[in-house]
Amino acid sequence: QQQGFKYLVFFQDTNPLVFRALPAFLGVSEKQNLEVNSLAIPRKVGEAVGAICNLVKEDGSGITINVEYNQLDGLMKSQGGEKTDEKGFSVYPGNVNSLIFRLAEYSQVLSDTQGLIAEFINPKYADATKTKFKSSTRLECMMQDYPKLLKSGDRVGFTQIDRRFCFSACKNDIKSAAQKFSQDLPAESASTCEYDFYWLNAEILRICLLYTSPSPRDRQKSRMPSSA
Repeated sequence: QQQGFKYLVFFQDTNPLVFRALPAFLGVSEKQNLEVNSLAIPRKVGEAVGAICNLVKEDGSGITINVEYNQLDGLMKSQGGEKTDEKGFSVYPGNVNSLIFRLAEYSQVLSDTQGLIAEFINPKYADATKTKFKSSTRLECMMQDYPKLLKSGDRVGFTQIDRRFCFSACKNDIKSAAQKFSQDLPAESASTCEYDFYWLNAEILRICLLYTSPSPRDRQKSRMPSSA
């Protein structure tokens, strides 16, 4: 802040596409005067991605915050199930763990709270029965919970961008990726992430009329993970 910087960007996933979206993401923070801005994408019901929600108490007060996907199902069931829009996406945008904080307020909150955020238990289950762990359960402190430290009236929002222009994670092995693909969910493997990265570069050039070849083959088919 003393060096003249106004915003701080956090990116927390193996997602190389986020940097292509940063100019628009930052522009929304500035135009809307946001203290906290989360990057979001259209999200499919059942996808292992947290959701941006506006949680409202009985007294009418509320908070705009991410709800982790392993807590989301129970919350949605208590509300009668998760609703979708006309395109089949959830009405709750998917959180991709990229945030922009305005430094003036962020610095003050850190000073007031010493940076302490409530801990969160994040179990990873092997399957939908939730009777067996896939890996050791972790105790985490999440940047996404930062809005819990803010006061009523502080400006918190999100920016939703087409997934193809901002998010393709590299996190699943071939077996897990094939299972995701069979469920009509993003595979998020090394090969699909690499393809998405090059597709986006070509698409930006195409939009700028610098690259005029036909669009590549159906992008969804390309998301099938490569086999060993």
